[in-house]
Amino acid sequence: MKVILNQNVENLGSVGDVLQVRDGYARNFLIPRQMAAAATPSNIKVVEREKAKEIQKERELKSAAEAQAKKIRSISVTAEVMAGDEGKLFGSVTSADIEGLLAAQGITVDKKDILVSKPIRKVGAFEVEVRCYTNVKAALKVWVVGKKDKGAEPAAAAGEPEVIEDAPKPVKAKSKKKKESAETPAES
Repeated sequence: MKVILNQNVENLGSVGDVLQVRDGYARNFLIPRQMAAAATPSNIKVVEREKAKEIQKERELKSAAEAQAKKIRSISVTAEVMAGDEGKLFGSVTSADIEGLLAAQGITVDKKDILVSKPIRKVGAFEVEVRCYTNVKAALKVWVVGKKDKGAEPAAAAGEPEVIEDAPKPVKAKSKKKKESAETPAES
């Protein structure tokens, strides 16, 4: 018996496949569970139309992804993060940070689609791969610029550590012991 699969069936086929299966397998298993339908000429035409729609939709998605990839290749983003004197970052630039930088430029990409090969932990220029669609990828230039903490500059410029005169003195923590004998309830 010929059937058209409505679902992906393990070891048999995927959605829309027209297959020849045994009559009992089709009547007792596939058709009652709505995993397949009989392959009549009208059902075959419906499946062919749906496949054509899917192919057209796939083409549109791929062309939109290629346009997005072209736009991503033409731009670069700058991440301004806290860094030390030697250009080492306090933390790292992650795919979520890059997603925010792209969103600021009007490009929406999921952070899972931003492929950072090694963690970005230094100041400099880096190239990151952005997956726009299946087999459509774009290289994005990421500039990492360090910024210094404004509050720390005067102390560093003086060359001496900052002394706070009115700082509270540290208090030793007192241990809490249970006073079992002193706190027994009075019996009346």
